[in-house]
Amino acid sequence: MAFRAEMAMLIRHFQPNTVITHDPWRLYQVHPDHRATGLTVIDSIVAARDHLFFPEFMIIGLHAHTASQILLFSTDHPDFFVDVSETIEQKLRALAKHRSQVGRIPDWKERVRNWATASGEKGGLPMAEAFKRIPLS
Repeated sequence: MAFRAEMAMLIRHFQPNTVITHDPWRLYQVHPDHRATGLTVIDSIVAARDHLFFPEFMIIGLHAHTASQILLFSTDHPDFFVDVSETIEQKLRALAKHRSQVGRIPDWKERVRNWATASGEKGGLPMAEAFKRIPLS
C-alpha cells in the first residue's frame, strides 16, 4: 500500500501521458520484484485517476490524473513497437552503468542488440522496443 500511494502521488504530480512498467502477467515470470512492480504500478495508475483513492493528496494540490496509456515491457504479447535503431548505442551506454545487472554477463551487449533486432522484425522496424499497450482514454 505504501508503494502504491507513493507511485500514485508521483503520477498525480508529474501527470504523465504514458506510464511504462513490467508486464506482471508475463508467462512464467518468476522474478517477484518484476511481478510486484508491474501490478503495483498498474494499481497506482488506477489510484491516481480516481479521486476516492488517497483523498489526502488533494489537500496538497495533487488532484486526480488519468494517463493515456500503459506500456508493458518484457511482454509475451507485444502490439506496440518503438524504433530504437538510432538510439541503441545510447541504450547500451546507459545499461553499462547498471553493473549489478549486466556486469556478470559477458555477451550482454550482443543479447540486447539481438533482442532489439528480433523485436524490430515483429514490428516491421530495423530495431525496436516491444510493448503491450493498454489504452486508458
